[in-house]
Amino acid sequence: QFNNYANLAYTDATLKLEVNKDLNFTIAAQGGIEGGNGQGNSNVFTNANLGNVSSNFVGAQLGLNYDIFSLQLGYNNIWGGENAYGGGTIVSPYTYQLATDPLYTTGWLLGMVERSAGSAYKIATTLNLLDNNLQIGPSYENFATYVDPASYEYDIQIVYTVPQIK
Repeated sequence: QFNNYANLAYTDATLKLEVNKDLNFTIAAQGGIEGGNGQGNSNVFTNANLGNVSSNFVGAQLGLNYDIFSLQLGYNNIWGGENAYGGGTIVSPYTYQLATDPLYTTGWLLGMVERSAGSAYKIATTLNLLDNNLQIGPSYENFATYVDPASYEYDIQIVYTVPQIK
């Protein structure tokens, strides 16, 4: 519940299929629905004549993990009603511009919450080296949005964990 913004119901699930100790596959799905919160002029979006908060979204993710390498393919689709804010954009005041929302296609800089409704896909790989202390993770995200122009993002994340420091 985002007071005077929206109410959000969200769910996700992941199934891990192990082939052997080095190889496994993952299948994940997510979905949600969001509607306005607040009556009349107490809703921020309605009060500013930006439209009603009305969003639906689904996502799927497939993963392959083999020893030190992983590959993830993610997809999200977000839509709303005719008079919906941003064509059905998800309203998330606590994750906006932080790239921390749980959508499968969120990039390192931005995700669908910062853009508008539409669809997106993400391809991400990770290479784990030095006893899994060094992770190198390039990714590509493509956003086909209704209100904002289509865009894409390339990221690379390098994380090193010093094993002697807990």
